[in-house]
Amino acid sequence: MKKLYKILICLFLTLFYSCGKSFSDKSIIYEGKGVDDYEIGELSPSQIKYEVNGNYKLINHQNYSTEINYEEEGISFYYLRRLPIEILSISFNKNFKGKTSRGFDIKKFDVTDMIKIYGKPRWNQFKNSKLVYAHYDKIGIYFEIKGLENLPNEFNSYTSNDLIILNKIHTYFSKKYKNQKIEKINIGIPNSAY
Repeated sequence: MKKLYKILICLFLTLFYSCGKSFSDKSIIYEGKGVDDYEIGELSPSQIKYEVNGNYKLINHQNYSTEINYEEEGISFYYLRRLPIEILSISFNKNFKGKTSRGFDIKKFDVTDMIKIYGKPRWNQFKNSKLVYAHYDKIGIYFEIKGLENLPNEFNSYTSNDLIILNKIHTYFSKKYKNQKIEKINIGIPNSAY
């Protein structure tokens, strides 16, 4: 009887702890949509906290947004601190085991691979920032890259429709950062300021 009791307890605990979602190497990031069966704009923070396995940390970003960070899973869910409260973007760091729907693997690929897979991005680096951003606004994904230096002064004041400068910026970033690894992948609603 004791043996049966132990088996039942083990079975119960196994079922209880395996009910939540864990992300694996089979997980897929859908650009502008979500990850696996979690869709941006369709999820509430309480749903995420209930359904996703693992410990999370809540991080307040200047009373503007809140991040539900699952460091071990390599994933963070973000929501604004206003109604309606729903997940508006998701980010993935190097602990994330999956890939994008186009096959980009944050653990293995670099900027050159990103450009081969996604094409020419819209580059961005804030003055005195240690991060560079490669945006693909139309599909709702951008990549963060660790900056090697501040943006050269010649690029500090340009308009977004200056094609000559935009081509120079693309050439500069794609050459300067070609072997750099991606630090983080972010997805959000396409053509929005997520």
